[in-house]
Amino acid sequence: MRNISTCIASKEDNFLLLRFLAASLVIFGHCWAIALNPSGETDWLGQRTLLFSGTLAVHMFFFISGFLVTMSYERRHSLWAFSKARVLRVFPGLIACITITAVTIGPMVSNLSVQQYFADLRWLKYILGNGSLLAIKYDLPGVFSQTRQPGVVNGSISTIPGEMQMYIYVAALGVLGLLRTRVRFGFAMAILLIIGLGFSKQIKMLSLDTYYPFAAFFMLGAYCWMHRDKIIVSGHLLLLLMFACLVFYQQPGYFLVLGATTAYACLWFVYAPGMPWFNRFGDYSYGLYLYGWVMQQLVATWFPQFGPYKLFALSFPMALCCAIASWHLLEKPLLRFK
Repeated sequence: MRNISTCIASKEDNFLLLRFLAASLVIFGHCWAIALNPSGETDWLGQRTLLFSGTLAVHMFFFISGFLVTMSYERRHSLWAFSKARVLRVFPGLIACITITAVTIGPMVSNLSVQQYFADLRWLKYILGNGSLLAIKYDLPGVFSQTRQPGVVNGSISTIPGEMQMYIYVAALGVLGLLRTRVRFGFAMAILLIIGLGFSKQIKMLSLDTYYPFAAFFMLGAYCWMHRDKIIVSGHLLLLLMFACLVFYQQPGYFLVLGATTAYACLWFVYAPGMPWFNRFGDYSYGLYLYGWVMQQLVATWFPQFGPYKLFALSFPMALCCAIASWHLLEKPLLRFK
């Protein structure tokens, strides 16, 4: 058994592979919402865990993000360096995706003419609102109006503002010196929890709305980083947590146990199996997440008779091609300026 610090010292991890699998799971889960699905069932993983697999994957993303982003600030101790790194990681790929969607894909599949499409300024509001994350917009003029998710051009971007909000909290804690010791961090988390639960409606900055579960996973990831010397990475402990899930299945407290198991499974997967070979390819997870829903809506428009598995089989390679291009042509070159 090794603690997290010992695992980090080995300089081998599977973060890229885990994020790739999580992004793939988001696309997989969304197929049951977008494809022809007369039964209305969710995917097989969601049926067994009692939690939509897309939500499970986003929990994984927020946990990983909490761990890595807290590590990023704690290692830099520089607000400027931290902010620049976060902006370069999030906005170039996002802006490229929404611009390509609004300017190229939108008029191509819209039920309006090209002239009518661009005369409707919703395409511009889509770019400005989503590109700034200040006003998330889901619709484009006449686009995807006949699918099972009518008018929702890219549902995946809904979680990105919550992610950015977590980055702001980490930066604030870092500037205040609350990431320097575990005691300070614990005190800060307790205060944030009390304020968030009791005064979130009065303090708009702390209002997370539907992001509370995601914020909890982010906080848990940050906790694991701050206590990296104490937390053991053990397959036996993971098996014990999985057994606890079986014991509590469909019982009160099950989702708390499932959440703990999900978080610890992420830690175990990152450091225990030892599969660094995937790191040679690149970080395609963000591109998969950004383009997955759009490609699924495209396939659903072209082949409305497709069920979930056929939709996944065609839309996933399309999203992966977009992700590969986004990483090698845009994201990776710009990350050099971190």
